[in-house]
Amino acid sequence: MTGDDREYVWAVWIRDKAVGEEVQPLQLAAGTEGMNLVGQGSFPVLSGLDPTASFEIRDAGRIEKILYHIRRDDEEADAVRHVSEAEQLMTKIRAAVEDNLAAHDITLRTARAVSFSVSHFQALFKDMTGEAFMSYVRKYRLSRARLLIRMSSSTLSEIGEKVGYPNPSYFSTVYKQHFGLTPREERENLYRLTSRG
Repeated sequence: MTGDDREYVWAVWIRDKAVGEEVQPLQLAAGTEGMNLVGQGSFPVLSGLDPTASFEIRDAGRIEKILYHIRRDDEEADAVRHVSEAEQLMTKIRAAVEDNLAAHDITLRTARAVSFSVSHFQALFKDMTGEAFMSYVRKYRLSRARLLIRMSSSTLSEIGEKVGYPNPSYFSTVYKQHFGLTPREERENLYRLTSRG
């Protein structure tokens, strides 16, 4: 093992054994006899270190840099793990929304699908996205409705039911508020555009 490898291993060991308090350079906890630490900088208080360790660490600043990079790498790994978990949760949420798009109790069903209570789920969703869950559902439903209006031959009432708006009048009102035209106007515009071509 090279000197650099030993320093890295030592730094990992220091990180894993440290109890977290910073002390002045070269002040070590009991049981670290046999260590020859030379240099400037600060070290964490150490406990439980191998008293038979006898290699020399020549540059305390170098160890601090190694510890810094190890900590940064650990933090980045934690951040990636956290993002990955958040992405997995959002994937489950999207799937539950898709599966329950027409359900009147979509919030309850989605919360159950990701194993949360409704209140905890709503708070978590808001924290993750900055948007209330039902606002997200409304946008999703209306986007899906627009796609179905443009791509399917289903009646507007059927489309409304498929996306969670069983009342055609309410569906038309909500759709117009969101897109600026009713579902019927959307379909008529599409027919006009396709019949010209």
